[in-house]
Amino acid sequence: MAENGFLKRHRIVRNAICKAKKGKCMTILRQHAILAASIILWRLLHSAMISAGMVDALKKRLGSAFKLYHIFYNLVAVFMLIPVYLLMHSMPAISCFNWSGPRRLLQLLLAVAGLFFLAAGARNYDGMKFLGLRQIFSAKHDIGSPSQAACTPRAS
Repeated sequence: MAENGFLKRHRIVRNAICKAKKGKCMTILRQHAILAASIILWRLLHSAMISAGMVDALKKRLGSAFKLYHIFYNLVAVFMLIPVYLLMHSMPAISCFNWSGPRRLLQLLLAVAGLFFLAAGARNYDGMKFLGLRQIFSAKHDIGSPSQAACTPRAS
């Protein structure tokens, strides 16, 4: 029985992984499970850092230095994402979709929709506050309640 294209690519990638790992073969499914777990762990830590309890405790402990917390939060989030990014890019790329023919139009429409939502979000939220810069440069040193800390809509 002849292999179809996907099974052939899967076998080639699996063999390349086994060869790169010097006999310690890690299946593609296991690699994706580790990647998913690392993304979930990153998200849990990211959310815990901005939770109401954490923000309130740090507000009391840091006092006026709390104005630096949001920029610290953003930097830590980026640095914690680097290992996830490196793990993702160490994995072999396998295409699940072929964006040719009429599907290419769908790909273009999805990209345009993504740009639209990005622009709409940027128009409605204060980027300086989101990055933590407004808290540093404003006369007020309070970032508001924890639910407002990351994304407070701009006042119209």
